[in-house]
Formats: sequence, C-alpha cells, structure tokens
Amino acid sequence: MSVYSIAESIETIVIGGSAGSLEQLPLVLQNLSPQNCPAILLAIHLKQTQGGTKMHEVLDSMLKLDCVEAKDGLPLTTGTLYCAHPNYHLVHDPDQRCCQLYDDEPLAYAKPSIDLLFNSFCNQHAKNTLAIVLSGANSDGSEGLRNLFDSGAHCVVADPTLSHFRTMPEAALARVPNATVLNPLNLKPCLKSE
Repeated sequence: MSVYSIAESIETIVIGGSAGSLEQLPLVLQNLSPQNCPAILLAIHLKQTQGGTKMHEVLDSMLKLDCVEAKDGLPLTTGTLYCAHPNYHLVHDPDQRCCQLYDDEPLAYAKPSIDLLFNSFCNQHAKNTLAIVLSGANSDGSEGLRNLFDSGAHCVVADPTLSHFRTMPEAALARVPNATVLNPLNLKPCLKSE
C-alpha cells in the first residue's frame, strides 16, 4: 500500500522507530499539515544529534507540522508532533490527554521505549489511534503494536524490504500479521488526510 488515508476518527498517531527511521519519517509525514493532522507522539531510539540540535528542531525544518519536544504534562493538540527526549520514556495520560515522561531504566535496552508509548494507548483511545512502526535494529514496539491491535487500533508497519534496518518492522509484522504494510520510499505521500 502506498497511501494510507487518515480517517476523521483518528485522534492520535503514535510512531516508533530506531536505526533508519529518521530517513523514513519525512516521507511518511510530508503531506500532513497542522490544519489536517491529529496529534503525533514519536519515540525513536536516537541520541541527540551532533551540534546539540534536538530531534524536534531537525524535524521542524523538514515538515509542515509543529514539532516540539514532549514535556511532562504537555497537553496533546492537533497538528503537533511530540518528540520523546532520548533520556526519557514518553507515555500518554489518557485522563488528562497529555504527555507523561519517565526517567526509568531502559526497557529491553531501549529508551524511549516504543512498547511503553504504544501500551499507553491501549485504553478507550485505542480505536482512535493509528500506530506506525518504522525501520529499526531491535524488536521494541512489536509487543505494544500487538496490544494496540487487540485493543482496536489501526496498525501500520513500514515495508521491511524497503527499510534500512528490517528487524523492527519484521518483528512488528510477526506479532501483527494483519497490519497494513506501508511503503515509505514510494514517491507518493504515505499519509494523507481525508
């Protein structure tokens, strides 16, 4: 599938990735703008970029979306991409509909944990959530994606054959074989609003 339409029922997009995912992300999100996009929470296993630039600053220069670093208690708003800080786990507070940060130990050697982020949407918000797994060199996110799928979320996985590191999308597809396979390298925009 080259294009995945975002239905009006989608309130939140959660995205997880690791090695190779930063290259895929602009291709996946290039056609979204603050006016037609739900809130996006992003957990990518990357260290702060060279020169002290933070991931949300890099993405802000690439995308039409408002990209910010997630802060504890920051409310989720449409048209905003919330980037997890590399030293914190990012989760969703379903009662307050805001970001929560945790300074716990890495989970399965990963921080921020994609599984923790995904699992935080396994509640009344699951049916209005689109979860995406991108390129990566470990299996973080596969268990959370399965839990989201079982909770009624829309699940999408980058095509492993087109990912620089296929371990993460392969693990996700092994846990959720019915997930939509997304081609982030297609020249067409991968996500569009209806």
